[in-house]
Amino acid sequence: EWDGERVVRLKCGEPVLFARSAEEIGALSTHGIAVRICPGITAASAAAASAGISLSLRGQARRVEFVTAHAASDRPLDLDWNRLADPQATIAFYMGRGAAPEISHNLIAAGLDPATSVLVACEVSLSNETRLQTRLDLLPLAVQAIAEDRPTLIIVGEAVAPGGAEAHL
Repeated sequence: EWDGERVVRLKCGEPVLFARSAEEIGALSTHGIAVRICPGITAASAAAASAGISLSLRGQARRVEFVTAHAASDRPLDLDWNRLADPQATIAFYMGRGAAPEISHNLIAAGLDPATSVLVACEVSLSNETRLQTRLDLLPLAVQAIAEDRPTLIIVGEAVAPGGAEAHL
């Protein structure tokens, strides 16, 4: 029974992007509990900021797309790999740790250059955040090297190339 106390659910990152906020709000609403969401920033923006890069670097990325890399167990990701394999895009794969081999393989098979820049970020915006710059063809090894069982974001695209804006002047 609820007696008028306030309850806070603190969630890392943006609470309405690849989160279960609709399910949580629905469950609370059925019990007559009012909900207010205080927005945060998405992990892709936080990772880019801490790495000192732009997700939409002029001349390198005409669009930024946020994609969930989490599928039901034992099911392949049902994504339009041909559309995602756009060299003029930056693609942020949320919850990408387990899907790294599939992301790498499918983007390369769809025509994206194996040398495309990738940023792997774990524990984004926390004090123990870890980032690793790599290439698309080396993505599975990079994730294996740093991700362990930590929340992992994978950002693919030339906008995240080492050197940031200076590399593209």
